[in-house]
Amino acid sequence: METPGKTFWMSPTRALRGANGIVAGARQTGNISWTATRSFVDDFFAPRTDTEQVMATHARTFRFATRFLPTDYRDPTLRLYAFFRTLDDLVDDSPSDPDSRLKVTAEVDAWAEWFQSGRQSPAPRPLMGRDISLICSTYDIPSRTFLDFLDGMRADLHSETPATRADVEHYSYQVASTVGITMAHVFRATGSSAISAATRLGIAMQLTNILRDVGGDLARERVYLPLSLLEKHNLSVEDVRTNWIDGVGPDERLRGAIQEMIFWADEHYAAGISGIRLLPEDVRMPILISARLYQRILRQLERNDCDSLRKRAATTGWQKLSETMRAAIDVERPDSGIHSEVKETRVDAR
Repeated sequence: METPGKTFWMSPTRALRGANGIVAGARQTGNISWTATRSFVDDFFAPRTDTEQVMATHARTFRFATRFLPTDYRDPTLRLYAFFRTLDDLVDDSPSDPDSRLKVTAEVDAWAEWFQSGRQSPAPRPLMGRDISLICSTYDIPSRTFLDFLDGMRADLHSETPATRADVEHYSYQVASTVGITMAHVFRATGSSAISAATRLGIAMQLTNILRDVGGDLARERVYLPLSLLEKHNLSVEDVRTNWIDGVGPDERLRGAIQEMIFWADEHYAAGISGIRLLPEDVRMPILISARLYQRILRQLERNDCDSLRKRAATTGWQKLSETMRAAIDVERPDSGIHSEVKETRVDAR
């Protein structure tokens, strides 16, 4: 872990990233170029904040992309992420004994009551509540979005395997699309098409999380591969768990199920990335970087022979750099038709 307060002059890796940010920013025009470059460079000189530390620990890919956000957008984005991450960790890391689960449920319920009361009562975590309340008021973020997220946290506490594709996509909306929708409000992109694109992109990213973390989720006694999908491929939850326990990796049936779910995610990426053009010009590049890097995780998973029982697919530093340069070019080309890399080979998803 890097020491808070380091500058990019003190770390070769950070220097490379800083230089890349300057080049990427320079490919943009006018005020956008200056805003992107200044925000990126200033961030390396500034000490890391608590919210930055949360993202650095838990979301390296997303954090890399947010470095290209203009300062006015970046601070509320980091604070929103800290809220969502804190609640997610609270649920994921809680012991499975009944007393611990009751305490976690009580906090989730307390946050729900706080949002339902119009944020008039004291928040369960006062400092975080102050930040979230200010952001909600400033950017007109509806409480319903946060309540939907908290419903997703309750679903995690019960560890129920989704029955169908619709169920896993609804869960993905709850725990990921809600994050994207709050960011869309920060960006003032609140038209129905922009919100729809944010929803689709959130679903795509959460499906990606599910696909690359099958083994990790099993360690938490969770399986998010839908029962109907497993049944279609002649699998049961116990079959998947047995492969994980035995350390043998996925068999042909599980690889087929994972590949089909990758197809679902690619469909959502195509819809979500096509809506990036609806965002303000100075935030399109970082969101495009984030989306494409996450989609690259699927390609790495395929290169790993769909083995997410024993491996965790991830993007490399060089992939981050190449996607940054590519995004900087594409957001400036009116004929680029910002699009996702949906593969030509399709899995029969009937």
